[in-house]
Amino acid sequence: MYFVLVAVGIVTCSTVYAQSPLPISGGGTGATIASSALANLGLPIVSVKDFGVTGNGSTNDTAAISNAMNACVSKTVPHNGCTLYFPAGIYMTTGLSISSFVNIKGDGWGITVIRLMPNTSSDVLTVPVSAFNFSIYGLTLDGNSAHGGRGNCFST
Repeated sequence: MYFVLVAVGIVTCSTVYAQSPLPISGGGTGATIASSALANLGLPIVSVKDFGVTGNGSTNDTAAISNAMNACVSKTVPHNGCTLYFPAGIYMTTGLSISSFVNIKGDGWGITVIRLMPNTSSDVLTVPVSAFNFSIYGLTLDGNSAHGGRGNCFST
């Protein structure tokens, strides 16, 4: 079952089975790829890889993603916020909450996956009532129900 949210783009919610993370071509943090792919958005780009996020499908990346999101929110010039870029990979979390002025961008459905840790009762991504001026595009939110995930992919 897929849930599609149309905000500025498409986010899908699914369970992805037996998918391994995809390498970033050329290695590095993904900032170079992000710069060329996202330059036309006019916002500063923050790659989650620059904050120690692994995207390897097993490491809990929640704290590092939250640190990247906080850095994104602190970008005030020339605009508020930034594009928070998730290169190809599977990012494991115990649940995230999006902030205002954060524009999450992945490399595409099934290529960039934010997945709930096994046996976790949480939502993959929560949008607080107070959040505004945000977008989510080009990624899959995976509730990991096949491995005991007990939450929604997306909640408000």
